[in-house]
Amino acid sequence: MTIDGTFSDKMVTGSAFFNKRAAALKGQVGASSAVGVFHGADDATAFVGGFLVER
Repeated sequence: MTIDGTFSDKMVTGSAFFNKRAAALKGQVGASSAVGVFHGADDATAFVGGFLVER
C-alpha cells in the first residue's frame, strides 16, 4: 500500500494505492495517532481498507 496524502489541521485527504489500484483516502491526525480509510473500485473489484498509526 502506498499513501499519497496531505493533512491540514487534523484532516487527512488524498489517495491510497493498493495493488496498483487507486482509492480515495480520508482520515484524521491527532496528537499521538493517525487513522485513515480508503475505498475504490475498478471494472472487476470493489475494495476498502484502512490504517491506524500510533506514536
